[in-house]
Amino acid sequence: MRAAQVIHFVFHEIRVRVKSDCPELLDRLKSDFSQYAVGESLLPKLTVEGFLSQPSSGLRDSFPVRPIRTRNADIRDVGHKRFSDYSGAGWSVFDFEKESAHVFSPRLDRLHEITYLLILSRVGKHLDRAGLHRIHAMSIAVRQKALILLLPMKGGKTTLLSYLAEQALASGVGGLSILSDDSPLVSRTGLVRALALRAGTLQNQLTLGALSLKKPAYELDRMRYGRKYLFPIENFGCPVSKEEHGEIVLVLGRRTSRSEPEVRPLNALWILPTLFSQMVIGAGLPMMREYFIENRPRDYLLLVRIAWSRLIAAYRLLRRSTIHELQLSTDSSKNAALVTQIMERE
Repeated sequence: MRAAQVIHFVFHEIRVRVKSDCPELLDRLKSDFSQYAVGESLLPKLTVEGFLSQPSSGLRDSFPVRPIRTRNADIRDVGHKRFSDYSGAGWSVFDFEKESAHVFSPRLDRLHEITYLLILSRVGKHLDRAGLHRIHAMSIAVRQKALILLLPMKGGKTTLLSYLAEQALASGVGGLSILSDDSPLVSRTGLVRALALRAGTLQNQLTLGALSLKKPAYELDRMRYGRKYLFPIENFGCPVSKEEHGEIVLVLGRRTSRSEPEVRPLNALWILPTLFSQMVIGAGLPMMREYFIENRPRDYLLLVRIAWSRLIAAYRLLRRSTIHELQLSTDSSKNAALVTQIMERE
């Protein structure tokens, strides 16, 4: 039996401790959360232990027989503990009082995916409580100005970011920094800051843009969305912003089959449905119901407060932003060049 190792992360003061005797799991998480890894973190807010095995037969008797079905798992609550069964391929036990989890799977991909999503679900909720709210978008900064580009899942956020990074590096001018590939943070005052996690691409996209410069770290076969190649945010070659940004360009992206991209000013009313979906509701964000919603009266009150705080943050983000619609072309290089022009002229 291999000796267990421990790694630590700090996400905007939310401290996380992960322990496992599976070094491959820990290596993947260190790649996923490379910007937030620390040598040691005292008094973690969240503790997770991962096991590359099935749970013991005694523990498995506690898992759902007549479960509540979520999108990904069958769950059962026993006191302040939640038992989740991922179709017999993975299991977790989460203690809401102790803020601790045990995750089991004989498959590395499933163990890693559940652990990753559990961490982001709980960290995301703690950030919500602190008034820092995720938005499903790609975000960069050019000096003091931030751009938030709203696109749906598989809308091309990573591809566009790779071309933006490539063009910035090729120009030698610098000034471009990354806030997030898909989930920057918006404060209750409408300021934007980084949450720079791993990025990913499909197999047939490995040679696009700046992603051709380095190989992906590993391949993950996901529960619902199939295989994806995942790599640390540093592969883009640009620094991650350490600042809060109050000068914001908010862009609603639309994929089209046109040969030339086009941008135009947009009334705030037209961006509201997408902003509500991708920030207030959290569509597209890694936010698993089995770790986010606790089914306790005090938690329902907390969820109402979180929703209200997200609404306030979204409103203040709109007030700070100049708003555009970007119709993307089939040429990613032209799309990136137009985004750069938007940032330069605003």
